[in-house]
Amino acid sequence: MLHDISALLQKQGPMSKAMISRELKASEPAVEQMLALLIARGRIKRLSADACSGGCCDSAGVDLYQWQGEQALPLSTSLE
Repeated sequence: MLHDISALLQKQGPMSKAMISRELKASEPAVEQMLALLIARGRIKRLSADACSGGCCDSAGVDLYQWQGEQALPLSTSLE
């Protein structure tokens, strides 16, 4: 699922947890765990709900997740 989320954010741009869950047909708790791993590895970042006024993304009040690129740890690397 890590690769699916990464590919989705690269292709679609910033998305909310609910949008990702819906697109991947996965539960929000499962997506939330994968998002936490991707954030820890520097692959994505969470955009605060305050970062968007709703004019550009229609997601005011909802945290969005944005792809950060390949400069982060490989997805297969353990964090231990």
